[in-house]
Amino acid sequence: MDEVIAQEKNVLVTLRVDLSVLKGEPALTNDWLNLYGAPTVDAEGYVVEAHPDGNKYDWAMPEELSGGVPRGELTSNVLRTIEDAGGIAVVNILDNNLYTDAEGRYWVAVGPNVMNPDHQPNESVSEEEMQFGTKIDIVVLDESTNTEYYIPAVVGDVKNHTYPNGIYHTGVPFPCEDMDYAEPDGSTVEFMGWNVNDSDIVHAGDDFRILRIIVYEGEVNY
Repeated sequence: MDEVIAQEKNVLVTLRVDLSVLKGEPALTNDWLNLYGAPTVDAEGYVVEAHPDGNKYDWAMPEELSGGVPRGELTSNVLRTIEDAGGIAVVNILDNNLYTDAEGRYWVAVGPNVMNPDHQPNESVSEEEMQFGTKIDIVVLDESTNTEYYIPAVVGDVKNHTYPNGIYHTGVPFPCEDMDYAEPDGSTVEFMGWNVNDSDIVHAGDDFRILRIIVYEGEVNY
C-alpha cells in the first residue's frame, strides 16, 4: 500500500506507485515507461488514429505544472469535474516527478478531438467534452519486433495548441481560447508532472511509433 503524504483539496499525493491494479505485469518497461501487451481496460472503446502530420516518434512531451499548480495537484478545472461527479483525484508522483493515478495510469493531456472527434475548429474547448478522468490506452509499435504495446493513461488536461486538427501540437491555440502562439512540437500526448526533465519524456517515444489512442468512454478513474 502506498503511503499517503498529503491530502488537500481532494487530491491524494503518494510517493510510490503500485501497478498491481492493472491486469498482469508490464510486457516491457522502457526506463520509466510501462508498456502492456494487451488493452488495459476490460471495456469497449473508440479509436482515434494518430494524425498523419503529427510526429510518429517523439510523440510525447511533458506538461509542466510547476508554473502555477502546487506539487501533487491537478488544475482546478480537472479537480472540479471529478469532485462534481463525487470522485477524488489520486496523484502518485514517480521518481522523475511524473504523475500517475491510483491504478498507475499516467496523467496526460490530449487534444479535444481525441475526446470529442466531432469538435469543430471554431469551437472553444469545454470541460464536459474533455471528460477528465477518462481512461485511455496509447497504442504504440516497436518496429524492431513488429509488436504493439498499450500504455495506460488517464485524461487530466487538454492540449489547446492543437488547432485546427485537435490531435497533435501545432503551436496554434483554438481561436476561442485566450492563449499565445507556442513553438510547434508535433506531439500527440503530454505527460503531466512537476519539474520534469523534458528529455525523459521526449525520448521515451524514440523506440516506439504511435499508432492510435483508445478512449474508454464512461470508464473513469474515480
